[in-house]
Parts: sequence; structure tokens; C-alpha cells
Amino acid sequence: LKSPPENGKANEELIALISKKVGIPKNDIALLLGKTSRTKTVQLKTTKTADEVRLLLCDEMQLKIK
Repeated sequence: LKSPPENGKANEELIALISKKVGIPKNDIALLLGKTSRTKTVQLKTTKTADEVRLLLCDEMQLKIK
């Protein structure tokens, strides 16, 4: 992420990136944990499987998908 971690800018950029890569609206992505931390927990509302999401995102991010 290129945005600074201030005023939620980096979190907004992360949500926008996930939205673009997975092909879902930003409002279908919730930041559950880690608003002020480097480690984030997000929830996606999607019909895609965890494996499909992992494939779409794995080139960009380090993921732990449960």
C-alpha cells in the first residue's frame, strides 16, 4: 500500500485493492480487526470460495484465509 497509515487512508486503499482484485463492491468488505495494526482481518461478502479469493489476491498480499 502506498497510502500513509493515518486517518484510515491505508485501510481505505486496502479495501479498494481487495474490491478491485476480487471483483466485489467495497461495501461488501468489512475490516473486522486491525484498524491501527499492520495485521488486518477482513470479511468479504462473496459467492467465491476461499480458494478462489486466495488465487485472486495471492500475488499482491500475504494471506491467511480461514
